[in-house]
Amino acid sequence: MIKVVIYSFLFFLSLKTFGQKSMSIDTSTIYLMVDSMPTMPDGQSINDGFNRLFSKDFRYPNSMTCLIYRLKFEFVISYDGSIIAKKVIIRGYDDCEKDVEILKNAGLEFLDRFPKCKPGKYKGNFAKVKFTFPYLLNLQEQ
Repeated sequence: MIKVVIYSFLFFLSLKTFGQKSMSIDTSTIYLMVDSMPTMPDGQSINDGFNRLFSKDFRYPNSMTCLIYRLKFEFVISYDGSIIAKKVIIRGYDDCEKDVEILKNAGLEFLDRFPKCKPGKYKGNFAKVKFTFPYLLNLQEQ
């Protein structure tokens, strides 16, 4: 009789869990697109918010000798909305390599000031999402 009860319990337990998939997400995965993309604190898209903040808050160092640079900002918005894995890649023109480190530091300082965002979601769970923003800085006088 006890065996029948145990087998019945295990049978019903297996029916309840059969076919259900685990909703856990690999914490090392970084997505480029998710079901619900991260947003700025005011609900604006990251693309629009980043461009708005860049044009308003990016501090171009006065000590630069060259006028044209290519910048690429890369970062990840984590589960809690914080900015992680910050990277600034810079290519100068006209042999301006000495300015690259100064401009890179200015770019990282800009990312440090970036506000905490609303995180993205993938399959109902918070997810890490990577963003890349390329810019061409042309500071020649018009």
